[in-house]
Amino acid sequence: MRVVGWRDGARDPGRAARRSRSAAAPSRTEHRLRRGRAGPSTTASSEHLRDLIPQVRYVLWDLDGPICRLFAKHSAPDIAKRMIPLIDKLAQEGRLEVPVPPKRLRRDPHERLRAVGQSWGGAEQVARLEEWLTGEELTAVDSARGPGHQTLGELGVRFAVSTNNAGRAATCYPAATGLGKFFPHVFGRTSELSLMKPDPRTLLLALDALGAAPAQALMLGDAPTDFKAAQAAGVAFLGYADKPNKVRKLLEAGCRRLAGINALLRPHFSGLGWPHSAESGAVGTA
Repeated sequence: MRVVGWRDGARDPGRAARRSRSAAAPSRTEHRLRRGRAGPSTTASSEHLRDLIPQVRYVLWDLDGPICRLFAKHSAPDIAKRMIPLIDKLAQEGRLEVPVPPKRLRRDPHERLRAVGQSWGGAEQVARLEEWLTGEELTAVDSARGPGHQTLGELGVRFAVSTNNAGRAATCYPAATGLGKFFPHVFGRTSELSLMKPDPRTLLLALDALGAAPAQALMLGDAPTDFKAAQAAGVAFLGYADKPNKVRKLLEAGCRRLAGINALLRPHFSGLGWPHSAESGAVGTA
């Protein structure tokens, strides 16, 4: 499997300077964000998508966001809060320092887990915390909510899941909702926490499982880590943003292609003329 680098394309100094000035100036969407009126429907169009993905035959999906609201009732901030005493207990057992993620990330259980993994390395307490979080995600599957994706079977492209959720949870949701036939390849978090996105590992595994070249694929995600992983894998990226806060975070990360899920599926994907093929494959977690 080959890692394809992301190309920024700016070679002559004049073009690079123009791009730098353009990047520094607030975009129309950013102005709308500041006025509280930004919405995903204002940032993507059929023409944008056709320019972005003329050769797309494969789509890599993040789970929580584009496919479903995994933590619709079993909330992620509550899980992150309940992790704190468990982390303290595990730290005391192993005489380990308690890591504290940046304030803006403390409501995200994945970021708390990532901070522990970076601080504690190969300590067995890391695996115990990861297993605890996997259990919480499996519980969340029971109350997860999704838009249904009635049009998935009409799109004529092949799908895989690339997620920072545990592979077991990411496999359970499609299976429980009848979407498993659309997502035969699922790659999620394992005990190797350093391979969580923004590391491109799960994307590269998905490409390999699909037999896809990066230029033929599109990543759909709702977080900066998804965007950065797609960049590292050389895969085009389209941000799913259904809330102003998600729009803001993706824009701050450098993403400029955003859409809501209905805009993704109905007006755009079905009209792109992608080849119709549906093949099944093995579900993996790595």
